[in-house]
Amino acid sequence: MESKSGLDLHQDLFSIKSVLLSNIFQIVILFDLVMVESLWKIYKKAGKNGCAAIIRIYNIIVHLEIIKKLFGGLLCY
Repeated sequence: MESKSGLDLHQDLFSIKSVLLSNIFQIVILFDLVMVESLWKIYKKAGKNGCAAIIRIYNIIVHLEIIKKLFGGLLCY
């Protein structure tokens, strides 16, 4: 049985880390897509532009307009 050198072990750990990070990144992207789709539907039902779900700061402003607390809500953010 061969023992691995330090370089081989380091490369194995690096590949494991990269696989884990790519899986986490995919989960985050999937979560963002679900959030954008659900916000898009909410904004459409409220009579607002669905594209607001994509733009972060505009997203907050439109959300606060829907709940009719624009100025008070902006202070909280």
